[in-house]
Amino acid sequence: AMETVTMADSISFLREGAFEDCTALERVNLGINTEEIGPSAFKNCVGIRSLVLPENVKSIGSSAFSGCTSLRTLTLCEGLETIGKSAFYGCTAIRKLTLPENVSSIGDTAFYGCTGLTDVYLPASAEKLGSQLFRGCTALVGITVDENNKVYSFSAPTSASIDGRNYSLLGYEIYEGETLTASVKSNEFTFATDRGGFRVVWVWDVNYSTTVEVSGGNGTAFANLEAVAHGE
Repeated sequence: AMETVTMADSISFLREGAFEDCTALERVNLGINTEEIGPSAFKNCVGIRSLVLPENVKSIGSSAFSGCTSLRTLTLCEGLETIGKSAFYGCTAIRKLTLPENVSSIGDTAFYGCTGLTDVYLPASAEKLGSQLFRGCTALVGITVDENNKVYSFSAPTSASIDGRNYSLLGYEIYEGETLTASVKSNEFTFATDRGGFRVVWVWDVNYSTTVEVSGGNGTAFANLEAVAHGE
């Protein structure tokens, strides 16, 4: 069974389904001139544990690494511009995702069901995001968005005046319905999610907070900030 694939530097495109269902494949060495990884190229290659994209890769096709359940370490190159639909669907071992500064487009359900994913960073360039990108990512607390992202960034103010008193921001809580799903003590963050039905509560002290409604299934939609009672 084939355990290692080393691509020649002369190859720029991996065709659709090139190594699909090669379950014994553990190591992939892409050539330095690889520019495009075709749809389903490594789909269901359950033995791949790490992936480093060479610097010239610009596009990852739909379902290219879908079902690669052992893929834990994912290093995306700075030249990457587009990630196709369901590209990493069900890659349950991935823990951290840092999207490079040139990524502008990510297709629907690209990281759907990545149950091990805890941290995501979206660069300023990522302004065209598909729906349900992180649906089913049950370990994901939030998404850090570059403050220069014109579509998805949102930061809480660091202080507020409520009923004539000044408060500093202590942190934030995330609710799904009435259930508290995360509590973070930090006043330096940007939070976003594409999972609808969430409430983000900025916590000022034990008695006061500010609620921001998060809705929709594509990117973020924030209601107006409104001071509300918290606790008593």
